[in-house]
Amino acid sequence: MKIAVAPVALLLLSGSAEAGARDPTFEALGRACIPIRLDQGCAVDSVGFFNDVPGGGRLYWQIQQGASGDDGVGGGIVLLRENGGRLQPILHHFEAWRYEQPQWRLDEDGVPLLILRGTSGGTSASPMAHVYRWDDTRWRPVDLDQWTDQVPGMADGLTIQSGVDIDFERMRAVTPLWRERDGHCCPRGGWARLRFEIRDDVLHLTEVRHTP
Repeated sequence: MKIAVAPVALLLLSGSAEAGARDPTFEALGRACIPIRLDQGCAVDSVGFFNDVPGGGRLYWQIQQGASGDDGVGGGIVLLRENGGRLQPILHHFEAWRYEQPQWRLDEDGVPLLILRGTSGGTSASPMAHVYRWDDTRWRPVDLDQWTDQVPGMADGLTIQSGVDIDFERMRAVTPLWRERDGHCCPRGGWARLRFEIRDDVLHLTEVRHTP
């Protein structure tokens, strides 16, 4: 997973950062999309901020809905930090059809995690996520893809064919399992309860409890 760095366009702050939701900058963030990818009919779905996040100050976010000439209809999320009296985009994602409000929490080792959730488009809509860990200087992306390679060896050769909605608070998930000849619509391999942990910026599968 690659970190998506936004263009270096800066948004001028106009008002005290302590003014909260009444800050004119915060209000401006809710009126117009930061121009990155959705160049057709882009509208702001929601905005917000976190106080006292790692690195100091506030972490702002803007969720967008619209379309682009390259990708069609979709959604996006942009995160920004205050920098010298301006708001600077630090990362963004536009892979999902719609994004939820971001979350951040401390993992079991006290390391901050930033969690971005979304839903893919199309008839096979499934959950999507991006997770970042703070390393004292920046948010580092966590690889959320490698763990699927562990599933066949831990689940009697069965596989997962759709997105898994991982609870990053408890590092758990529940998912159906597919046999070799199962169609995507009709998994017949029972259910699996999964447990995870993050090591070295990679999400690892640590336990599979299979219910046939």
